[in-house]
Amino acid sequence: MASTGHLCLVMQRLPGESLEKLWPHLTEGEKLAVCTRLKNAFNFLRNLPSPGFYGGIGRTPLPHHFFWDSAKSPAICGPFNSEAELNAGIVRKLRQQSKENGGYMNQKVEFYERHLDDVLSGHDSVFSHSDLQRKNVLVHRHAGAIISVAIVDWEDAGWYPSYWEYCLEFATALWVDDWPKRLEDAIAPWPCEAAVFRMLYQELYF
Repeated sequence: MASTGHLCLVMQRLPGESLEKLWPHLTEGEKLAVCTRLKNAFNFLRNLPSPGFYGGIGRTPLPHHFFWDSAKSPAICGPFNSEAELNAGIVRKLRQQSKENGGYMNQKVEFYERHLDDVLSGHDSVFSHSDLQRKNVLVHRHAGAIISVAIVDWEDAGWYPSYWEYCLEFATALWVDDWPKRLEDAIAPWPCEAAVFRMLYQELYF
């Protein structure tokens, strides 16, 4: 059948409860079981062949708001052919934000321009969910057993540097319970990159 050009969204109702709601009531064994299921899911995603760029599906701009630009400039939004181009896009966004606020951050932007490639380089393009909050994980339990673990809300998914998934959650986590520690059971930690990314996130959103 020939394509009509219409975009269709296929949705499915999944059983389960939000991990955000369940987490305080789970046993240590249940938490490990959930994180193991998540690890298997992310291992599958990481094994998807990279298309050789950093961007959204179909070589579109990166969908995460970290790369949002009102003018939709590819130099900020992507897609990017290399990690160095992606880093340059982050610097451009910082410079744009500084300019819009009277140049308050010009000196720090120059710092990032000089050094960002030194600390954020050598990371493969991998498929990432890009919003791994507990509210986006559904856990189906029955008779005390974990039946299934599903990840929902894929609107920010795309091809990001391999550190992205962990570092984004590191930067946005509230750090009020053991979730950040347990997260390392699900996705590989990138502690050095996380420290740099937390700085960048703070520059853009605080």
